[in-house]
Amino acid sequence: MRILIYGSHDPERAKEVLLEILEEMENFEGFDKTFKPIVWFDGFGPYALIFTIRFKALSRLDWRNCASEIRLRVYNRFK
Repeated sequence: MRILIYGSHDPERAKEVLLEILEEMENFEGFDKTFKPIVWFDGFGPYALIFTIRFKALSRLDWRNCASEIRLRVYNRFK
């Protein structure tokens, strides 16, 4: 899943925050906590840092719910 973080943030700190969010997700229903999530810094967009995150969910519906929750948490942490 691709994540764009807008604003002037330190890429290393942004990656740490994404990893923290993914750790918090271990308690979210449908999130597969047996898979260790991965975060890659892909580079810079015109006004954003671009990251790719990988995680697993227990089903396709769970994946959609987890992805939505991750996006909400990212928004709330970086607003």
